[in-house]
Amino acid sequence: MRKLVLLLVLCLSASPSAGQSTLDHEIRGIISKYHIPASGAGILARAPGGATTYYALHPDTPRMPASNMKLWTTSAALDALGPDYQYSTYLTTVGRVKDGTLEGHLWVTGRGDPTISDRFEGDRFATMKEWAEDLKRLGIRHVTGCVVGDDDYFDDVMRNPAWKKAHYMEWYGAPISELSYNDNCLLVHWKPGKRVNAPALYAFEPDVGAMTLVNHVKTSSSRRRDGRWYLPHVGDVTAEALGTVRITRKGDLADWVPVDNPTQFFAATFRAVLINKGITVDGPGVDQDDAKIKVASGTPLRRVAVYKSPTLAEIVKVTNRRSQNFYAEMIFKTLGRVKAGTGTCAAARKVVLDFMKRWKIPTKGFHQQDGSGLATENQVTPRQIVDLLDVMDKHPASPVFWDSLPVGGERGGSLHHRFQRTRRERALAPHISAKTGSINKVRALSGVCRPEEREPVFFSILLNDIPGSGYAGIPAIDEIVMALAEHAERR
Repeated sequence: MRKLVLLLVLCLSASPSAGQSTLDHEIRGIISKYHIPASGAGILARAPGGATTYYALHPDTPRMPASNMKLWTTSAALDALGPDYQYSTYLTTVGRVKDGTLEGHLWVTGRGDPTISDRFEGDRFATMKEWAEDLKRLGIRHVTGCVVGDDDYFDDVMRNPAWKKAHYMEWYGAPISELSYNDNCLLVHWKPGKRVNAPALYAFEPDVGAMTLVNHVKTSSSRRRDGRWYLPHVGDVTAEALGTVRITRKGDLADWVPVDNPTQFFAATFRAVLINKGITVDGPGVDQDDAKIKVASGTPLRRVAVYKSPTLAEIVKVTNRRSQNFYAEMIFKTLGRVKAGTGTCAAARKVVLDFMKRWKIPTKGFHQQDGSGLATENQVTPRQIVDLLDVMDKHPASPVFWDSLPVGGERGGSLHHRFQRTRRERALAPHISAKTGSINKVRALSGVCRPEEREPVFFSILLNDIPGSGYAGIPAIDEIVMALAEHAERR
């Protein structure tokens, strides 16, 4: 009898480790199949609250998280600012109004709003058109001075020093400015020239002098693939364009290209809208830092309008679902300014670390270089991310946080095409809410799998040192998530 009891105890105690061994063998097999070094993989999957750990592989080794860094930026912002926080952008007249003429300047003051574009209102000029109508209601039809952009809310570091210069002319590397418009990018529309090897033709939208293009783009034969890239002249509105446009190209071909001076871009665009609306402006649209316009003591000042952004809840949803670097960086510096007094990355890092300490998330090995995850200096462990997911699951902003994450197979998010290869994946996809991450040789996915009537699984998968560009990490991660979900279901 004693031997039977002992054998039963041994069998029961061996079962979980046997299951773990099988899962470990399966996950290591997936990693190996895609030629990813096991030393570059960090994985943790566990139940809410940490009661059950389903799987762990190097969970405490810091790794590059890519855009999983946005989980920290948005969580800290929801905690510190609240889901109902709104940005304000101010329009002020500087000078006297006499007989329909403003004898002075229009002054636009930014406070970090990333949303003045067509993303929420459908018309990228909507706010500026409303301001033009506000001025007309005051009887203003002529401005003798300039449209001045005031951007003194953040520091003057528009791109994180750790970013690669190769990212500067990509939409996801757009500069950060407290007065921003259209994600700080303009559209460059292309069409072919009349013959092969002739220069391709281009047009800016909006064309307000925010960029000068040195055009090296050629018209190519129909057999060649279209492709263009841009080289910045940092500190200058000039950029070089290289590449090709097929001679058979018929439809619209447009690139989103970052501008060098977002504040001047905003001011010049607003000036163009005013003129289009029947308000003449004698001076140019300028950045106050460059123009250094002096306002004499006693000059009449009148706040004409305040644009209120959508709520932080809506902004965070764009940030995480679309993995929008520009939004993440604007939120990050806002954290520093509002909660630590200066609009710098250093101040923002302090706010995030304070958030971690207050919620008892270990900080050892954690480093946040930027708000978006574009910098390769970012370091975080899978355990820290899963701890964060646990915190946000209990946080007052929990519904907003989870709603901000992409959902497997759902349009409008970075998981739209994920978990779609097999019937089982497609069945599980709607139950997966997770943040993607992707930079060179790095792929990441962290979030939750909530199958109906089963315990949720919080997971973080950080794959570094992936051969080639890192694309193999995507199917590898999807298969790992399926393995974790199936293991949790069997338990």
